Amino acid sequence: SNSYLNVWGGIDADGTRVDMWAKDGSTEQKFKLVNGSVSGTFRLQAVCSASNRVVDAYSPSRPIQSGAGVDIWLPNDAPAQNLSIINVGVNSYKIVLSSYSTLALTAVSTANDGAVKFNTYTGASNQIWYFEEVGGSSGETSYGNMGWLWPIYNGTPSGITCGFLGYAGHNG
Repeated sequence: SNSYLNVWGGIDADGTRVDMWAKDGSTEQKFKLVNGSVSGTFRLQAVCSASNRVVDAYSPSRPIQSGAGVDIWLPNDAPAQNLSIINVGVNSYKIVLSSYSTLALTAVSTANDGAVKFNTYTGASNQIWYFEEVGGSSGETSYGNMGWLWPIYNGTPSGITCGFLGYAGHNG
């Protein structure tokens, strides 16, 4: 079965953890890929956040180290929030912190309520992500410049067929 990134309980508050959950179609499993604060970077914005909170590497100290937790915060911490999305195979990507490019988004457990961390990239299967475009009658696929996305682990990808930096004008 597919496991999806999930904002715990759909709570829109700084520090709400991001975990893994089986696909249920809820807004807490939807993220919008938006431009980061540094050219060429991205942020994963939680759709369930009315305040546009984004995925954040939680680390009580700097520099951010392997094992940093993942939660959502207001977009105000570029090193912990700006991401690079790098094609590593057919429709598969690693998601790394731009400022700490050795640290990749990692599904520590794909069970419901499973932990998500930024760990040292090893190329393991739990560090490879797929993006699934969310369709619907409400115009979700045309929301913003890049559409709504479900970052998923070990699923059947659809929607994205080349790297984000593959060519100018690609809307991801």
